[in-house]
Amino acid sequence: MVFSVPRVIVSAIVLVVGAMFVINGIRTLRRSKEGGKPFGIIEMTVGVVLLGALLFATVL
Repeated sequence: MVFSVPRVIVSAIVLVVGAMFVINGIRTLRRSKEGGKPFGIIEMTVGVVLLGALLFATVL
């Protein structure tokens, strides 16, 4: 599989953003007792979807 430079840059950006969402979601879940729990779950879901889309795009 041959990667072009813009595709590698976009992949790196998506990887970093997805990881940031997952890490922030975990922090929100740990920090909040009741209030921020839905936001942590939403952040983790967005991060996992981004990382899954990146994995799917690299396999194809």
